[in-house]
Amino acid sequence: MRWGEKLKEAREKYGYTIDDVEEETKIRKLYLEALENEDFNLLPPRIYSVGFVKRYARLLNLDEKTMADEFKLMAYGQEQEESNDNNDIGKIAPPFGPQNRIKFKNVFAGLLFLAIALWLGNFLLAYILDGQTADSLPDKTPVVEEPVKNNETAKNGQPRDNITEADDLSVLAKGKCWLLIIADGEEIFQGTLQAGAKQDFNFEENKQIYLKAGNAGGLELSINGEKQDELGQHGEVIEMEFFLEAEDQ
Repeated sequence: MRWGEKLKEAREKYGYTIDDVEEETKIRKLYLEALENEDFNLLPPRIYSVGFVKRYARLLNLDEKTMADEFKLMAYGQEQEESNDNNDIGKIAPPFGPQNRIKFKNVFAGLLFLAIALWLGNFLLAYILDGQTADSLPDKTPVVEEPVKNNETAKNGQPRDNITEADDLSVLAKGKCWLLIIADGEEIFQGTLQAGAKQDFNFEENKQIYLKAGNAGGLELSINGEKQDELGQHGEVIEMEFFLEAEDQ
């Protein structure tokens, strides 16, 4: 008699259907039928399959050790003694075995792909921001240094004295330019201006202005309608501070 037929014959002897056994043992019907039909390719990993055989044999009052040993011989080609039902669980594959070497290769390939993706992301970001590199992108929370006195403004650390006291500030983008403007510590504008875009600001009170631009050559600055000198080169990041005094005071 075939091994699987022993299970089926014992099940039918006790009047159990496959559904009854599934309910009693909590083993899926698919696996119960695979055991009876000796279709071992449908079974889960060995440690679980052996447990299913023992549980099924126990329900049918068959010798669970004998049934398990015969199952292992047929399904895995060799019979091994089990001193403990959970013996297989404690087995760990060698750290540098063939399977793990494949895993290490997959991990390395994943890390390499991630590094390339990050590099391409930085490159594209720099291209979008008119040649700026990721390292030159403006900080969203810049530290405002000590204000420049005597109504002077600073460009790359060099004082500028052509900006006078005024209440109107206007910026015109000649090219794509990231811009941040802070008045008395309060952010009033931050964003990327497209070529041709213009922003006007009016202040009723004296203001200490901090301005940071990601593309100095793409920005034109005017105060009270008076165009100021060029702020810098194309793609150059600049920071400026100056004092605006309202004219009606």
